[in-house]
Amino acid sequence: YPVCLLATNANACVDTFCLNVVINEAFVLYAPNAFSPDGNGLNEEFFVYGNDIDPNAFTLQIFNRWGELLFTSNSLDDGWDGTHKGLKVKNDVYVWKVKTKSVSTGKRFEKIGSVTLIR
Repeated sequence: YPVCLLATNANACVDTFCLNVVINEAFVLYAPNAFSPDGNGLNEEFFVYGNDIDPNAFTLQIFNRWGELLFTSNSLDDGWDGTHKGLKVKNDVYVWKVKTKSVSTGKRFEKIGSVTLIR
């Protein structure tokens, strides 16, 4: 953002100083706690999203309650559609894991959560 300071002294002399200020977004990862791949066109896939996520260093994994890997993706644009090996999985709570890093700081993150699938 361009930021400028305009100053006037007691003798009415005016001076201006401008500087571009860069504001780096803080790393934030959002994940819904439920989705419903039921064919109605709403919430059909589970995605994570946020700020400052490096798309070139991103992995999303989905596990069932026994730790079996059901889905993996290396793209923020690829969401889980609630299937495994082409078959619909049952209504249940699934664990997700994201490994990524911050674009601005290079700091690595591993986040884990759960999502409820409701058909």
